[in-house]
Amino acid sequence: MEPIWQNITTALEIPPEVADKWLAKLKQQYTQPNRHYHNEKQMLRRKVEHLSGASVCLQLAVLFQYYDFDAGKDCVKENCAALKEFLVEAGIENKALENNVLRLLGDVSVESSDLPDDDVSYFQDLDLLILG
Repeated sequence: MEPIWQNITTALEIPPEVADKWLAKLKQQYTQPNRHYHNEKQMLRRKVEHLSGASVCLQLAVLFQYYDFDAGKDCVKENCAALKEFLVEAGIENKALENNVLRLLGDVSVESSDLPDDDVSYFQDLDLLILG
């Protein structure tokens, strides 16, 4: 997870204290004992190797896709809220980036006019990687 996070925080020029805080939050979420597949070991490590040349949008979407996870309910709202909280704390005011990531996370209420179809397909392929 760290290499992808480093790429994101460098590309977006995130202050180190915010980057460190959110990396700790991500790790805390993905290492909860009730997670069997949607955790750092099983899921993120398999995906990370495929993200090295991906856009920051895709990388953010992968890290926040299962930020909150409950197999019995849809957590799209919670994951989108976590992304928005991160962007505010990081001082990122890039609405296109925000909307594109939100759209990948499943928020169909936002416009994502410049989200490439290839990114959408690749994101879906990465989500299914765990089944392979």
